[in-house]
Amino acid sequence: MSSSPDYDKTDIPSDIFPKIPPWPCLQLSNISTRSRAAQITATALAAVCNDDIQIEDYLPEPRGEPYWDPNDLAVLHMVAIQIDKGLFDVETQLKWKVPHTYRDGTNYIQQVVIPALASYFKATKEKTLLALKDGENADDVLAHLDDDRAYLMCFLGVDNEAHPMFRYFL
Repeated sequence: MSSSPDYDKTDIPSDIFPKIPPWPCLQLSNISTRSRAAQITATALAAVCNDDIQIEDYLPEPRGEPYWDPNDLAVLHMVAIQIDKGLFDVETQLKWKVPHTYRDGTNYIQQVVIPALASYFKATKEKTLLALKDGENADDVLAHLDDDRAYLMCFLGVDNEAHPMFRYFL
């Protein structure tokens, strides 16, 4: 079979094949029926996944790898979905010193989720402060964000300086 001289397989425009995220946009249909901590956590994780919020200063202790890996993003996606479905208990999985933890009192899920939550709050606050500079009235949003951040820090135990992940919320 011969090919036409007019057809060049290497000359395919890149916009024909748009970049597709590894999963669809997270939509949390049941989140309003969950606890406040679950609502904040799932909403923040969905924002990290949907808005591609970068996780800063991430260094999981057991692996010692200073980068955020696609598997960690998949964990965030899974946790948000499981919270929405009511299959992930934020209190028993994310609080400090829950059973089945590493020596420092954290577990793998905490080491992935807590830096993502901190990055969400930081990115959202920066975005809100930019809106304030542009003359928008974002005071209520900022107050609500600070309230949610303080509540979640207390709930998870990261407001305690002895918590190994306290540094993420400085």
